[in-house]
Amino acid sequence: MSVEVFRGAGDKQGDPVIQPLLNESSLVVLGKHLMDANAQPFSKITADISYRGGLKLGDLVSIPNPSTSTQMKAKVTGISLQFSNGSAHQSLILERPL
Repeated sequence: MSVEVFRGAGDKQGDPVIQPLLNESSLVVLGKHLMDANAQPFSKITADISYRGGLKLGDLVSIPNPSTSTQMKAKVTGISLQFSNGSAHQSLILERPL
């Protein structure tokens, strides 16, 4: 099955969704996910932090905004761990709306 995708006020054509093995209800779920994921532009940020156990992909975190003295929220889309000399540090790849 394939679905034509239109964005905005219906005047911008998106990439078609072609999934021959999905039924109609699965395509609706996939379509909603794709529309949510592409609803607005995102900024990718890499943050090096001290180890925080329990972080998972998709979690929302607050980190200091380098350009202001406030906190900003972002979604975790990547996690890497580094261990050296008995200490652990995490690098997070974060996405936040522009």
